[in-house]
Amino acid sequence: RSPVRSPAIRSSSDIPLCAGVHSTVKISYDQLQDPRANILDKIELGFGTDGLGILSVTDVPGYTSLRQNLLSLAPRLANLPEEVKRKLEDPDSRYSIGWSHGKERLESGKLDSLKGSFYANPLYDIPTTELSLIKRYPFYCGPNIWPHDVLPELE
Repeated sequence: RSPVRSPAIRSSSDIPLCAGVHSTVKISYDQLQDPRANILDKIELGFGTDGLGILSVTDVPGYTSLRQNLLSLAPRLANLPEEVKRKLEDPDSRYSIGWSHGKERLESGKLDSLKGSFYANPLYDIPTTELSLIKRYPFYCGPNIWPHDVLPELE
């Protein structure tokens, strides 16, 4: 039996419009920073049995500028020589860290070669040094791979 919680006040944007229709749950950056904010209901709504498994953080200070700066690096990364991009790949993580191009399969089974992706942990360059965790969860626990020599500003 789960503990009884007090009802939360939810905005209409947080609640599916009707049964079977899901929407992304939004949490403001200020709420995440506020230790008094009760966001457990929103997390449950986003990740519970009827949730999409995603939350959206809104109102991040400086987000627009940071996003524009990062997106301006995308063509430079994509146009690096193939041998450089291969050094940024991590097959052990199933290409969930570093550069990934033409590794993911579409529903048809065809490799998706129309886009490239670059994945990095935004909080920790080395999430853990625990070898058992790295081996068990290589897509979450492996270290970031950065193009230090050719595109240091990406980091």
